Parts: sequence; structure tokens; C-alpha cells
Amino acid sequence: MSGAQHKPGDNVELAIRRLGVSDPLDLKATFRASSSALAEAGLVQHLGQGILRLYPFAFLTVGLAVLFLRLEDLNAWLLALMFGGFIAIPGVSNSYLDVPSSLRLLATAYRSIFNNLVGRCFISSSQSFPCDPRLIVVFRG
Repeated sequence: MSGAQHKPGDNVELAIRRLGVSDPLDLKATFRASSSALAEAGLVQHLGQGILRLYPFAFLTVGLAVLFLRLEDLNAWLLALMFGGFIAIPGVSNSYLDVPSSLRLLATAYRSIFNNLVGRCFISSSQSFPCDPRLIVVFRG
């Protein structure tokens, strides 16, 4: 294994044999980015990663706030579903290794469902909102 190059997210399994113990101790580890690799990343990349980490909270907050203010309104449900889909759109780095193993299946299923549902929710919500006919006349000329 000497000379092997590993990247962040790669898994390693170690079997440690100890004196006086018949069974080896199995350890599993995941490589992380070194601090020097993080320091090499530019300011713009660092800010971009921060926005990608925080933007789902904005969609979650707005979507749930609108939904709870108008539980009986179908448009509020469509908006909440659409915003839930927006949360699922960005790619997940290192294949959900940061997600606890007990929630990994749920996170994968959520992304699979909502990533495919967001387009339909967007079309449905944009078609269901009322439009002032005077605007159509203005845009047609």
C-alpha cells in the first residue's frame, strides 16, 4: 500500500493484531481533506461552499413558514414540496459519508424522490397561481 494516493472520502480498513488477543481489532476510517488542502482553496471557493451548506436552511425555513401559515391552501403545499425539492438538488460530496449510517438510507431516498419531484412541483405551482389578464394584454403588445 506504500505509494498509494488517496483522496478525501476514500475508505480504509485496518486489522490490528494484538498480543494475547486471538481476534484482530477491525478499524474503518475515512480520509478527510488536510488543512493544507483547505488552505489552498481560494476565498471564492470557500464562500461558495458556505452558501451551498447554508442555502437549504433558507428554503426549509421559508417553505415551512408558508405551509404552516396556510395549511389549507394547495399552493402552500406545492411551494413547500418545491422548496423541499430545491434542498435535494445539490450534489452530495463523498456519498453521504457525513450522514449517520442509520439515516443514510432515508437521505438517499429523500434525494431520489424530491430531486425528481421538483420539476413537476415547479410547473404545477407556476400554472396554479392566478394571473391578472391585464398583464397578458400588456405583454402581447
